Amino acid sequence: CTMQKTRKEERWLKIAVIDDMEQEIRNVKSHLARVGEEDDVFGFSSVAEYEAFVEKNRTAFDVLFLDIMLREQNGIEIGEQLVNRNNGMLLVFISADPSFFRDVYKVRHTYFLTKPIDSYYFDDCMRRIRAQLSSRKLILDTGGEKQVVELYNVLYIESQLRKTIFHFHN
Repeated sequence: CTMQKTRKEERWLKIAVIDDMEQEIRNVKSHLARVGEEDDVFGFSSVAEYEAFVEKNRTAFDVLFLDIMLREQNGIEIGEQLVNRNNGMLLVFISADPSFFRDVYKVRHTYFLTKPIDSYYFDDCMRRIRAQLSSRKLILDTGGEKQVVELYNVLYIESQLRKTIFHFHN
C-alpha cells in the first residue's frame, strides 16, 4: 500500500455545521468552500436534526462546527455530549459572544471562532483540523482505487506474504 496524497484527495473531511440561523450555516459553508472543503459539508438548524441524520444514515462526522447559543440549549454542554458519543470527531465552537472563550475549555475542542468569522482565524482553525486528522487516517492505493482508513477503527494490522491485512474493531 502507498501513502500518496494529491490535492483532490486532501478533501476527505466529513463536516457538520449546527446553527439555528441559516445565514450562519451558509457563512461557514462559504468559508469551507474557500479553503477547498465544499464536499461532504452538512448544515443542521438544530441538534435534533443533526442526531436524526446521524442515526438514519449511520454516519459519523470528522468535524463539527457548533454554535454555542442554540435557542434555549447550551451549545457547550451539547458539544461535550456529541464529542463523547463520537470520540474521533473534532469540535469547533462558534459564538457571537467572545466571552464564552473561558467556558469552552471545559470541553475538549479544537478551536473557538467568533462571529462574524474572520478568514485569518478560520484558516488557522482548518490548519489545526487537518494536522490533527491527518495523523488519524491513511489513504491507501488498493490497485488503483483509493480508500481512507480511520486508524481509530483499526484493531491491528498484519502482513502475510505480500499482503497487508487490516483488522477492524467491528
